[in-house]
Amino acid sequence: MARFTVLLLSVGWISSLFAPSASASCPFMCTCSGDTAQCGGISSLTGLVLPESIRRVIISGGALPLIKPGAFGNKTEHVQFNGCKIGDIQPHAFSNLQNLKTLEFHGSSIDRILPCGIHAISNAESIGFFGSGIREIQAGGISDIASLGNLTVSSSIITTVGSFGFDFVQTEILAITYCSVDFIKTAAFSNIYDVKSFILSGISSKSIEAGAFYRVKNFESVVINGNFRGLQHNTLMELREATPGNHNGFQFENSIIACDCHSAPLLDYVQNNPTSIDGQVLCSITSRPIQNVKIQEICPGYRRETYCTQVTLTPPTCSSVVGNTSSLAAYEETICPTKPRRVDLGANGRQEQSDPNRGSGPLMARGVLIALLTVCANTASSNLL
Repeated sequence: MARFTVLLLSVGWISSLFAPSASASCPFMCTCSGDTAQCGGISSLTGLVLPESIRRVIISGGALPLIKPGAFGNKTEHVQFNGCKIGDIQPHAFSNLQNLKTLEFHGSSIDRILPCGIHAISNAESIGFFGSGIREIQAGGISDIASLGNLTVSSSIITTVGSFGFDFVQTEILAITYCSVDFIKTAAFSNIYDVKSFILSGISSKSIEAGAFYRVKNFESVVINGNFRGLQHNTLMELREATPGNHNGFQFENSIIACDCHSAPLLDYVQNNPTSIDGQVLCSITSRPIQNVKIQEICPGYRRETYCTQVTLTPPTCSSVVGNTSSLAAYEETICPTKPRRVDLGANGRQEQSDPNRGSGPLMARGVLIALLTVCANTASSNLL
């Protein structure tokens, strides 16, 4: 009888090893306290099973080749990465976290945010990158996020914000402060709307292409200052147009512009709209206010009509929760220092119609730029990453 009892106990113990647990225990690489799990030095999020009571997850000092969907429980409310080296944030990495309120990266490096990497987080309140490095934000990398409290990038190094890197984002505050952002591509910030405060402050940028702020609208306040070493036919005045009837909410001040033919459209605009600059914006080669620099002085033979950029856009590869784009054809966009002009294309790539008003609102067709995005990581970025 005693031997039979021991046998039953042994079978029960072995079975319990393989039976699913109602509530997982805290993994050995983590410390769990209350609703918070702090995990350090991990190389993969696969198999990171946390107790059901955990709502806050803090990952520190890990080398993570990728972050993929399903890494965190769907009840997670806060995810934070501290000092992590991250390879790719894969598509829909956080989309299942409908209770997620905050997503933060502190002192971390990210190689790529892939299309739809940070996407459709319906209840998010705050997304932030602080003292971090990002090599590339690809098309739709941060997209389809509504009713966000703030989206902040601070004291960070970004090599490339690709076309449609920030796409269909509705946030009260969008702040990029004290950052080095090498390349901001055409339509890098697209269809961003209902922003109370947009701050582009204390940044250094090598290149901001024409149409970088593509169809942004309904901004209450815009603040711009920094060192803009290359304006690729971009006047930055798209941001003024985003504050209709509230020009007091647009502040472009205390900046340095690399005055050359690329920035000639900005000088053209300023000289025809002398009140468009609030503070002291200087030409780097002359150290004079741009209002006092003649266009022909920095760009002999300048002609306004030559400063248009034609791009071809096509519906995105990932589905949108904002609007159904599956039936929308490709279209061309001619982006000028004034207004864009749209030409729709058929399936064979030929022109079908021209409609300058189509897609003017925040629910217009989202797209990815058909172009080869050349990533030129500078020394500072590569050291950080």
